[in-house]
Amino acid sequence: SGLSENMEAALAVIEDKIANVKGDDAVLANYKGNIFRQRVNSKTSQRSCYSMLTQYINYGKDVNRNVLSNAEIQALTSDQLLAEIKNASKYEQMITYYGPMEMADVIAVVEKHHNIPEKLEKYPKQENLKLQVVNDPKVVIAPYNAKQIYMSQYSNTGETFNPAENRGAIIRMYNEYFGGGMNSIVFQEMREARGLAYTANARYVTPGKKGETYNFNTFIATQNDKMMDAVNAFDEIINQMPQSEAAFDIAKENIIASHRTQRQLGSDVLYYYQNLQKQGYDCTYDPRKDLYEKVQQFTLQDVVDFQNKVIKDRKYVIGILGSEKDLDMKALNPAKYGKVERVSLEDIFGY
Repeated sequence: SGLSENMEAALAVIEDKIANVKGDDAVLANYKGNIFRQRVNSKTSQRSCYSMLTQYINYGKDVNRNVLSNAEIQALTSDQLLAEIKNASKYEQMITYYGPMEMADVIAVVEKHHNIPEKLEKYPKQENLKLQVVNDPKVVIAPYNAKQIYMSQYSNTGETFNPAENRGAIIRMYNEYFGGGMNSIVFQEMREARGLAYTANARYVTPGKKGETYNFNTFIATQNDKMMDAVNAFDEIINQMPQSEAAFDIAKENIIASHRTQRQLGSDVLYYYQNLQKQGYDCTYDPRKDLYEKVQQFTLQDVVDFQNKVIKDRKYVIGILGSEKDLDMKALNPAKYGKVERVSLEDIFGY
């Protein structure tokens, strides 16, 4: 990234560093020390602990299968790490460019300086983590000593994303109306009307790749003694969604205004194109066009129909980050909410 006239010289420097880089044990030792300090600090942060808990309830115990222990990190050498960098060039790869040069000139510079084998290897196949399908309700509790809890509900029916279904517009409309910003149903009901939360949101999430699964999740930060009130209130508005024409009109106009002013500029065009490919779009048109046109035709009843068909009466894994001694655990009836699983910070962080 920089001036176009410097591109060839800059590329030459980078390629030389990749090919001929030498290790520095002092730098590596400092880097390891930073990692160890960050690991300690992360467990003192409520936000950080909550983030790892949500990953745990979304993906399960395998979420940390690739996390190195402190001992494994300490044992790593410069030669091991640099070999990974040097070996990367032997695999199939994609080069993207955004700038003023003609394509032929870009190709000439790359061919001159980017040294790769004549035949590239396929990258070793890896099994990606998959979101858990929720067949049975469950509560997962992780310890954190604070006066308020962070709580999430996660649901996944196993329904996979297919761009041909073209549901992006109604999903965006539902999310904006129900669980989006300060005018959404969730925020107005949970914080403003009932005073049960410091903050709250909910959303139905479209996966980034074709064939992966949708999921629905909620978040609320509330006082320890309001936990069950928050759980019951969320359950109520999820399954019997309040209807407000005024809130719907605001949500609709927010989406329309956003799309009127939104632009994909510069190198963002490349990333947007690649993301569409991952989702399975043929990239002959921009799906945002369909979204913009459909949203203008939606009524509140369309959102209600989506809620009744897709969101209502789901099973959830509830993740709670808090101090169990301050929570009403008896109210978490296993018949309704499922068994309680207690995890440590080491379980959710992987170290």
